[in-house]
Amino acid sequence: MASSSSGGGIDYRSIYFAFPNLDPINGEPDADILIKLKNQLKANASSVPSNLGGGNHGHLGLVVTPQTYAMVSNLPFIQPVHPGALVIPAGTTGPMATVLREQHIENVRLFREVVGVEKALKQQILKAIEQDWLLAITDRHSQSLTGTVAQILEFLFETYGHVSTAMLESKEEGLKGLDYHPRQPVDLVFNTIEDLVDYAEMANTPFSQAQIITKAYSKFNKTGLLSVAINEWNRKPAIQKTWIGLKTHFRQARTELKETSGDTIGSSQLNETANLVQEVVEAVQQALLPADGASDPTTDILQQVVNSASATTTTQQQLLQQIANLQQTVTQMQFQLNANTQDQSGGGGRGGGGGRGGGYQGRGRGAGRGAGRGILRYPRRYNLYCWTHGGCGHLGAACRDKQQGHQDAATFVNKMGGSIANCPTGDVAPAVGWTPPTVNG
Repeated sequence: MASSSSGGGIDYRSIYFAFPNLDPINGEPDADILIKLKNQLKANASSVPSNLGGGNHGHLGLVVTPQTYAMVSNLPFIQPVHPGALVIPAGTTGPMATVLREQHIENVRLFREVVGVEKALKQQILKAIEQDWLLAITDRHSQSLTGTVAQILEFLFETYGHVSTAMLESKEEGLKGLDYHPRQPVDLVFNTIEDLVDYAEMANTPFSQAQIITKAYSKFNKTGLLSVAINEWNRKPAIQKTWIGLKTHFRQARTELKETSGDTIGSSQLNETANLVQEVVEAVQQALLPADGASDPTTDILQQVVNSASATTTTQQQLLQQIANLQQTVTQMQFQLNANTQDQSGGGGRGGGGGRGGGYQGRGRGAGRGAGRGILRYPRRYNLYCWTHGGCGHLGAACRDKQQGHQDAATFVNKMGGSIANCPTGDVAPAVGWTPPTVNG
């Protein structure tokens, strides 16, 4: 590091800072603006090397509170004080006196280095924020900011960056809504939680390390794909269950999972389930094919489900939705199968009893098909759900006339605000034999 014995003459802003110029703030600062300013100051302080506080985070301890610093280092950042004049006790040997002199020089250098970095950070704050908003913490004679950088930030947050309960709740909801999958970097979880920690500190309701560890743990446990890492974490002694330890542990776990699972973590489980769905669909499809191999619209519906189940899925939730759609189709096919059975034992066609087919809106050609063709029209039209059309003959994903806001994944059970036409009352799938009240005949 460029330095001198006095620690002076170093332009930390130009040589080291990641943000030589902080983003200017026009007018009164607010919470979001101050968080951005603080993050830039944290980056700048961290970029200047130091052996203090474990030696891995530069001068970060000048910007954050001791509680926050404990989230990144097991050793505290203790700002040095001036060692005073060198005193060599009488009777000290020559070699020992040399050691004392060198230690004193290093202590002075370290003190001046920290003071120099802090002064550079303060000058950045003075330049970024309009003077009117800093009058309360500005020395009238030197026109410099009073207090440490951490104390200055505390004043700014308390005075201008108040975080309301609603703002904090919004951040918490954002964390709850984070649907993490191991395909993504684990630091998405860590950064979201640490942003929440910043807001909680400004709202004077800080989280403990145990609380934030629990929040991250629950996100990783929910994936169902990190069970080995979860079990290993649970077996760790309590003293190792720190925020730093958790970040290291799950970063390594995610890397190891990727190495053993390839580029598409979890895709094997999804593909196995999709293949099983396809096998079931194909088996039912074969059972329902007409005896003479004639085309039947039922096969089109089945093919839609096969395509949907076989398609590449990006999340387990999407696959579960596809299975729900398959359940709808199975219900429909059960109704069709019952209708076919009833028809084959009932009215005749041209070949059986001289009739033209006694079924619903149909004209059959033989005893085994006479009424069945007509009866198939009802379930084919109304036992699948489409967000745009309600109960009908196709799934939402296959709709060719989607209205604005259309949701492919909508079902009878979860309509997602879609059409209720030709649907049973309530969020339920139609039972076998159910007749929509809007359908005549």
